[in-house]
Amino acid sequence: MHDLQSWHEDEDILQERSSILTAQETDVTFNTAEADTSITEPKDLSAQASSPIQKICKYIVYETCIMELFEVCPVCHRSCRIRSQRIGTFLRVEQLCHHCQFSRKWSSQPILGSTPAGNLHLAAAVYLSGASFVTIEKSNEVGGSYHMEKEGLKRGLDFLDARGVTLDCIVTDRHPQIQKFLRERNVNQFYDVWHVEKGISKQLEKVCKLKGCEKIRKWLHSIKKHIYWTAASSSSGPERVAKWTSMLNHMQNKHTHEDSNFPACEQEERVLSNKRILKDVAKLSPHFQTSSIEVFHSFFPFLGMLCRLYLAALHYNENAGRPQATTAAGRPVFKVTFPKAKKGEYRVREVKTQATFRYVDDLLDLIFDKVFVDPASYVDDVLMIPIPPALCAE
Repeated sequence: MHDLQSWHEDEDILQERSSILTAQETDVTFNTAEADTSITEPKDLSAQASSPIQKICKYIVYETCIMELFEVCPVCHRSCRIRSQRIGTFLRVEQLCHHCQFSRKWSSQPILGSTPAGNLHLAAAVYLSGASFVTIEKSNEVGGSYHMEKEGLKRGLDFLDARGVTLDCIVTDRHPQIQKFLRERNVNQFYDVWHVEKGISKQLEKVCKLKGCEKIRKWLHSIKKHIYWTAASSSSGPERVAKWTSMLNHMQNKHTHEDSNFPACEQEERVLSNKRILKDVAKLSPHFQTSSIEVFHSFFPFLGMLCRLYLAALHYNENAGRPQATTAAGRPVFKVTFPKAKKGEYRVREVKTQATFRYVDDLLDLIFDKVFVDPASYVDDVLMIPIPPALCAE
């Protein structure tokens, strides 16, 4: 009865912290082509028990499969009461039988101090792969990367509004959600020229591959320069459209089209003068652009860049001298590639053996066996690294 009483006494406390894993909390991509479907021999679990925590095998287990182990009391074989508590990747299950008062607690991971080993392992995996936890956590906050841009803009505008900042205009790309959002908020919007130019250039590249339109390619560079000049030299939407469409007349004045294979630039006219392009050209930003801001945001903090540089060096040093792969008969393996720069020409390259990642195992040993046990000296070393001022300070 003591176990039953204790169960009820701490039920309210644990209720606040308990949760059941749901399918929405998982994001796993499984490639059947890469799956190992072979059946292996049973492993010696006693040997694993004495291994370092970071060396123990890990498995992906579904919640329903785990709970099957606790549904029935192992003593009286009757149904039991089950509740679970989750902390990150850690799961604790408590089982209580109301018939014979059998109870037990089960944890899915070893505990290092007060930290579940799996949570530490996952954090190490994120950073040892060169990723960032902040980036990974933010990407799922709004349900996907497609919605991140709008949510970030919304929070930014709310931040400025709360501090009394009045916007004259805002320069963005042509994201459909952003257009609708800014229109509803009555914010004057301009488009970054580079984004518009990139979209037009992609369409013209396709046109150049059509029969009879090959000569358009020599105009591509001029068209790109023309759209930047149009944006910088105009003061209104109608003026931008007028200057942009003048490119068609200019091109026809320069060419008499004596070649019967290229009588008129009809395909290009449809690209340069379709309704959406003219609508977007009217909203080209005359001064400010987003390109420099995008470059700024592409930089990681100094320590992050330094860590990624170290990881790249470790990976290169371990794999730079890999030998060429061979077939089962001992013949060297090659592959044929078609680089874009070669414009259809091919290259034959050696196929190297699979890359190895032994340096990751060494780093995990360092983290689990030394850094986590006594982090003080490692923190001191990091604090001693001279960090230059941020680029935005210049």
